[in-house]
Amino acid sequence: MLLGQHRRGRRIMIGMLGLVIAGVLIGGVDAVDSQRDGWWFLPQLGAGPIVIALDVFNQQVIRTLPEAQQYRSIGLGHVNAIGTLYVALAGLMNIVAILDLFRDHNDEQSGRPKHDERRKATASEEASP
Repeated sequence: MLLGQHRRGRRIMIGMLGLVIAGVLIGGVDAVDSQRDGWWFLPQLGAGPIVIALDVFNQQVIRTLPEAQQYRSIGLGHVNAIGTLYVALAGLMNIVAILDLFRDHNDEQSGRPKHDERRKATASEEASP
């Protein structure tokens, strides 16, 4: 949105939130668990504060229930792993979108050749007799 690419920003947001919601619907709230899935939680953090809120809800509410009631609200087996993967992909997608902000977008939007292309063109003009 900072670069004036509102449509692109909305698409990235919808895609990321869609993956988080799908992951929680598929794998249950337990798909985001910093205690049991520590390494998976790191890429999930890239999705932002929604993941932290889901983890706090999981740790403070779901984990305090009796074990019989916990099984009603968490995903078991491979279904939980798929939900965890969806949320991790949402975090990684958001990290890639953030890294994309560091590219030089001025040359692309103006239609001007990039700095290296200009340098090559100048060098070839000087070399020709």
